[in-house]
This record gives sequence, structure tokens and C-alpha cells, in this order.
Amino acid sequence: MSTRHDFFTLIHKGQRRELFAATVVAGTTDWEDASSANDFVSLWSKLASMLEAHAGHEHNHVFPLLAHHAPETVEHVEAAHEDLDHRLVTLTDTIARAAGQRSRADGLDVYRELTAFVAVYLLHILDEETLVMPAIWRHCTDAEINAARSNLQADQSAAGATRSRRAILPAITDIERTTMALAIRRGSTNEAFAAFMSDARQVLEAAACDRLQHSLLSTSDHSS
Repeated sequence: MSTRHDFFTLIHKGQRRELFAATVVAGTTDWEDASSANDFVSLWSKLASMLEAHAGHEHNHVFPLLAHHAPETVEHVEAAHEDLDHRLVTLTDTIARAAGQRSRADGLDVYRELTAFVAVYLLHILDEETLVMPAIWRHCTDAEINAARSNLQADQSAAGATRSRRAILPAITDIERTTMALAIRRGSTNEAFAAFMSDARQVLEAAACDRLQHSLLSTSDHSS
């Protein structure tokens, strides 16, 4: 695995975890109960907003890295984005309709349409990880990649960055989590690191949070 910056793997792990969880919830929701149906609408609204923001950041900051080097790859993933955008709108409408009509049949439509969306989405993000990212590493310098990364981070709202971080943290390995924490501690502000650790305490199981804190304490680099 490359040690160069990867735009996709960590956030995609978070997205997979949340999409799988949403699929389970959709299949177990009592769509005839208004409170349960509305709870799923709220859950989906937050997840859909994260997916939309992520796609926009890729379009604006990541794919342009390959515009001159591999335009056919960009065309492929941009077409996939357009298809997923359409599917996302249609699915969101289906969810809203099911919540309004509150019937088991409409809830089953949500479940089936959501599973179809997840299936297509999984193949798309696999392409990004196995085709797009290797192409960026082949064609772009670290300076170009880091500039795109900085621009992407600057384009994120504070709430969006927190939302993404909270999706990622419970979905990754201990080593990935520690590496992420160290990068923030070394390269950002004390406030940013404190926010990261606050998020970790909120979304991780106690044992995982303890392992993270132990790893950080055992690391000799304590720069902020």
C-alpha cells in the first residue's frame, strides 16, 4: 500500500459502514409507524448529504488532477457520478414517499431501492480506489496531490469535516486511526487535535478509544 496521500480509502470505509448500517435499518424499520419512518428519513438525510458533499469535493479537487493525464478515466468516473446523483435523488424521493404513506409495501420499495443504490455505489468507489488513485500516484507529484488535498480541506465546512471524521473513525483499523491522529497532532492546531479526540471518544467503543490513547502516549513525537 502506498504511503502517499490517499483521497479515497478512509472516507470510503466510513461510507461503506454507514451504507451497510442504513440498509439494515431500512430492512427493520416499521414503516407503518410515523416515528420510526421519520427516524429513517433523518438518518438518510444526513448520510445523503455526506455522499453529495464527498462527490462534489472529488469533482472539484481530485478528478482535475487527471484531466490532462487520463481524461478517459475522469470521463468514466464523472459519468458514474451523474448516474449516482440521479439514483440518489430518486431514492430520497422514494424514502420521503414511504414515510408519508406509511405502508409496508412502500417500505419494502425503500429497502430494495437502497440495496440497489448501495450495490452500484460500492462498484464506483472500488473504481476510485483501484483505478483513479493509482493513476493520480503515477501522474502527479506529491506537491500537486498535497495542494489538491489542502484545497479540498479548505472547501469543507467545519460541520462537514466533523461528519466525515465521525464516519471514518469507527470504520478503520487501529493503525489507520493512530496514523490519522498523529498526522493531525503534527500538522494542525491543538484545537483541531482536541476536536479529533473528542470525536473519537464519542463514536468509538471504549476499548478502541483506550487503544488509540495508549498508542498516542507511546509515540515519542508529541508535536502539535
